[in-house]
Amino acid sequence: MERATWNNYLAQTWDKYLPPIRPYAEETAIFKRYVANFIKDKGKIPSILILGSTPELRDIIYEFDITPTVVDFSRENYEGMSLLLRNKGTDKFIENNWLDMRECNDIGQYDFIFSEAAFNVLNVKAAKQIYHLCSTLLKNNGKLIVKEWIRFSDTRPLLEDLIKDYRESNSTLGFYSYLCIPLMLLFYDFENEVITLKDLDREINKMLSSGKITINEQMSVGIHEYRNVDLELYIPSILEFMNDMKEYLSLSMIHTVHIAHAEFHPIFVYERR
Repeated sequence: MERATWNNYLAQTWDKYLPPIRPYAEETAIFKRYVANFIKDKGKIPSILILGSTPELRDIIYEFDITPTVVDFSRENYEGMSLLLRNKGTDKFIENNWLDMRECNDIGQYDFIFSEAAFNVLNVKAAKQIYHLCSTLLKNNGKLIVKEWIRFSDTRPLLEDLIKDYRESNSTLGFYSYLCIPLMLLFYDFENEVITLKDLDREINKMLSSGKITINEQMSVGIHEYRNVDLELYIPSILEFMNDMKEYLSLSMIHTVHIAHAEFHPIFVYERR
């Protein structure tokens, strides 16, 4: 059976989502800094490929008056996400499956490839293929900058510990924003390397029904309306991800922003040498 992937419904409801489902401003600032430093050091405009239609990444690139190449499998997704742009700019849009980019005449080689958790919406086999493909689409010394949702072990966190952590934190973040990936790992299928968002929604509702979480905590997930979303996510172990990537690219840097549990969604910078 074909794995459920990103769909038009997600693009239409993207404005309801909160970080880390959408990127934090502190995270997009990291992408922006690499572009600014390239222009400063090289004295020229970089070529940039974005995997997916993420408006936050396109916005920061428009600030430099750069036209990025945006590859998305659906023009409808692209147009839906474009409604959330804050800055004016233009893209070179290519409607294509990421894994088939090499066969597309409009695809070249790039100084940067940007991924905002794009690899996480692929299954294990496809993810490993895209790692290799990205390495072939980078210029020499080109950089792949990828925010990746990761885990540190195959051990499930304890719900009681997560709830205690959140409630004692006095965080201004909502329950889901604070605990997003640890919550997913509570119900992650480690054998098949997958969690389905509608399954997460169902399990969160069970937690509410059993009195383990409050209605406000449940609603921090409920506002995303995952009950309609078949999307399956792959959350690799950090060691597996880094071992797979090192076959193709050299690790240059790992960035983590100063936000609760941001260690579960670091930004990796890989370079083609």
